Amino acid sequence: MSNQRKNKKKQILPIIPFIVLGLALVAVVVAIMKFKDDTALAESSELSGVVDASESSSETLTPLTATNDEIYNVDQITADGVEALDASQYADMAAVIEETMADFGVSAEDISLVYTNLQTNETYTVNEDSYMTAASTLKVPLATVIIDAIEAGDMTWESPVTYAYEDYEEGDGTITAAVARGTGQATYTIEELMGESLMHSDNTATNMLIDYYETVYGEGAFRSNIVAEVYDQVGDIDEAIYEDNIASANFLTAYYKLISTNEIYQPILDFLLQTSPDRLFTTYVKSSVMANKYGNYATALNDTGIYYENDEAQYSLVVYTDGLTEGEDFLANLNLRVNEYYRATYGE
Repeated sequence: MSNQRKNKKKQILPIIPFIVLGLALVAVVVAIMKFKDDTALAESSELSGVVDASESSSETLTPLTATNDEIYNVDQITADGVEALDASQYADMAAVIEETMADFGVSAEDISLVYTNLQTNETYTVNEDSYMTAASTLKVPLATVIIDAIEAGDMTWESPVTYAYEDYEEGDGTITAAVARGTGQATYTIEELMGESLMHSDNTATNMLIDYYETVYGEGAFRSNIVAEVYDQVGDIDEAIYEDNIASANFLTAYYKLISTNEIYQPILDFLLQTSPDRLFTTYVKSSVMANKYGNYATALNDTGIYYENDEAQYSLVVYTDGLTEGEDFLANLNLRVNEYYRATYGE
């Protein structure tokens, strides 16, 4: 009996290396297959721009019940002959955005875009870390750090800011217009300046705010602090932002997430919900529900904002563009289509 066990053991021993080798080969094949799958998934994500598709079921969200007349500039939509979106024809928000880009001849390299479902954290991006001319959209970060200074006790809403000749800059807004007519005031309060900067994109008011802020915190503090505010959320910072008027869609999206989740920044949203005139994102979606800040300079045309319904931030959309031939129509229709698809998804 003992000799039979020894003989069996001798027969098995030569086979063991082949078994081990076979198992190793299987492991290598599995690893290769997994690598290919992961690579394909990564490439697919890069092409589609989907960063996080972890969308919650619409059943967990409060249904959207507002009427079209409450949300849309119906007369303008009718006058422009814009057809309603058939949401059933799209698999997801990515498909809506990509088709809109195609319809208006927009190439990915010409934009930096981030759409964020603020209820579910679903995100769709195109070149989200590409820095482009920010124009007036940087007035949102400026307002944010001004409120930080108020909260810190370094200034108040009523702090008087003295106008200086070098603050004047052509553009929209009642303060700029008054200065141009020679009827401007010697001083304005922080609240007055912020309101004009955000609601009417007043460049003179904005320059006064920056100058006052840097009187308190030092030269260059404005740009340094708007970066510091969201640095941990953005990560990829173009060093040129410390000198130039640039931003990425990812950079400004971090600001919209911040101001929509912290009540101390509610004044910013209150001002943005009164932005005028209606254009770009608010061409078809009413400004009373779209807290937006647009900007344009030279060939750059941008719009950014948060859509509100049920007294809640529903989604944010940040789009920077450069050199588009149909930029205004693209931005107007993009937000309309995004809004229609969103509301079809979460409506009753």
